[in-house]
Amino acid sequence: MVALTTSLRCRDGLARALAIVALAVGCASPNPKGLQIRQDVPYAATAHRKQQLDLYLRDDGGRNRPLAVFIHGGAWKELDRRMLQWVTGYFGRTGEYLARQGFVAAVVGYRQPPEAGMAEGLGDVARAVGWLQTHALELGGNPRCMVLLGHSGGALLAGLLAYDRTRLRAVGADPSAVAGVALLAGLYDPDALLAHVTGSDREAIEGFYGKDGDARRQWAVERMLLPEAPTTVVLGAADDTPGLVEQHRRMTERVAAAGSPHTAQLLDVGHMGAVPQPGNRPAEVLTAWLDAARGRCATALPAAPSPASR
Repeated sequence: MVALTTSLRCRDGLARALAIVALAVGCASPNPKGLQIRQDVPYAATAHRKQQLDLYLRDDGGRNRPLAVFIHGGAWKELDRRMLQWVTGYFGRTGEYLARQGFVAAVVGYRQPPEAGMAEGLGDVARAVGWLQTHALELGGNPRCMVLLGHSGGALLAGLLAYDRTRLRAVGADPSAVAGVALLAGLYDPDALLAHVTGSDREAIEGFYGKDGDARRQWAVERMLLPEAPTTVVLGAADDTPGLVEQHRRMTERVAAAGSPHTAQLLDVGHMGAVPQPGNRPAEVLTAWLDAARGRCATALPAAPSPASR
């Protein structure tokens, strides 16, 4: 077991306690509300802080729980899975919400500009999915039962991994385990986004997704949503930028063409308001969808050996 230095952050209001521990799979701390949180878990055999994830688990010894992977945004600019963590616990609250819905939840970090392009970031998230499947049984999870949730630029990543099975197979992960994907205030076609931006933003988008149109088309996820795709829910933000509202409209048309059980809905929220948090509107909408996904896994995807042992 390779010892890795990680940091343990425990919340009590705005107070912060920091401890240094050496663990191979991150650090764990019981949450006062009955959750166990493990932060800074490396998934790619590196010490890169972007190639880490945070785990949110029910602290009750339950087994065979489905897995949930949340992918934050950053369509062409660097963001962080810990954004506002000590002020609002923003994405951490999403992890808590998913854990309380009965999932082994992971909030995933991945490399972004300026150090990495789209292919590297997508590969990172794929490896995080593979890591979670490999370690699912020891975490109380079912390696063959998973949902992906992505917000903003993270929705593009979630869709690409859910709809194109070759991307997960390339890292040894099992794409058949993906029972559903939730796309939240998402970017679904970089070319369509370019019609709404100019100047330095346009240069950054082309630098991240590719300067050539043919190169960018490989990242257009809306055309990949087919009737046989994992069950998809698309939530848009009415109070969003015109470019992303337009992308939601186009994705809604794709959902209609694909038919049931895929669904789309426009919520009266802003861009960041589309991130599910306990008690907010996206969480209300997603709870029934998550219940259904969990039920499908229970009947169609019984627990099986993790990918590492197959």
